[in-house]
Amino acid sequence: MRKFFVIAAIVCFSQSYLFPQVRFVDRAYEDYYQWFHERSQVNNLYSDGAELFTFSEVSVREGACLESETVTCLPMGYRIVNIVDEMEELPKDEINGYHDLWYHVSGSDASGKYFNGYIWGAYIAKSWQFEDVDGDGIKDLAMLGIGDHIRKSTKDINAEIRIVRNGKLLTKTTVPGLCVFEECASSTLLRILKDQPCKGALIVEVSTMTIGCAAGIEKAYYFQTPSGNLERVFHAELTSNRQYRNRSFEYTQPNGDTVLCRFSHDDDQFNPVWNIKKVKSGANSIAETTRKKARA
Repeated sequence: MRKFFVIAAIVCFSQSYLFPQVRFVDRAYEDYYQWFHERSQVNNLYSDGAELFTFSEVSVREGACLESETVTCLPMGYRIVNIVDEMEELPKDEINGYHDLWYHVSGSDASGKYFNGYIWGAYIAKSWQFEDVDGDGIKDLAMLGIGDHIRKSTKDINAEIRIVRNGKLLTKTTVPGLCVFEECASSTLLRILKDQPCKGALIVEVSTMTIGCAAGIEKAYYFQTPSGNLERVFHAELTSNRQYRNRSFEYTQPNGDTVLCRFSHDDDQFNPVWNIKKVKSGANSIAETTRKKARA
């Protein structure tokens, strides 16, 4: 059974905005709630002048509907500016089975031309982070948003992680069951965790805090494989202690050792702790051991 939830309100618009969002959090998760929203970009989605990013290649419309004239076209991962007017109602729409808002946005397109128009919410990232994900010194844009498949039933809920460089998609993966569209009333968070679970490795964390009939906290960890793909290694709903996946995975460390890793728990700073077991010694590790024995 779900625990009882208490109301914890945060104003996601400016203080003068008329429609503050409300989030529900179990008392045991109040610290996590505060930590989560200090890092989440949910405030940007409802704040005038806030930075947003396109989640897909998208047409900016003159009005808040697909039939409206196209103002300009933007690539994936493109920076735009949110326009929020207290007197302007936030229009909603259902497209591909998802209910979300039309965002009034502005910016300059790739040709440098200023635009002012509307983008539907599924084409805007819900959370993001710039990070060097492959060690080449270039920061790429990792984003969490709504997948581009058509939703055919109420249980057909999926999010996507996309990593983009200069408008080009490097990799993407589905987060099954993670509800990030407006109808879910969820706050979202994406984090890049470098040197997790050990030096040289990388984990992408995605999570939501959601209100409604299925209020709760959902979290997933994705391991970046040597090929650059993202592998779901842990996924759970925290308030009901329900695990959907906890899979062991191998990682070859910089010294050549191969280790087997598996999620254990989150520490008191809400970072993952891993069980790590060496399953194979690498050439560098063996050579170092030999040198130590020779010196002894």
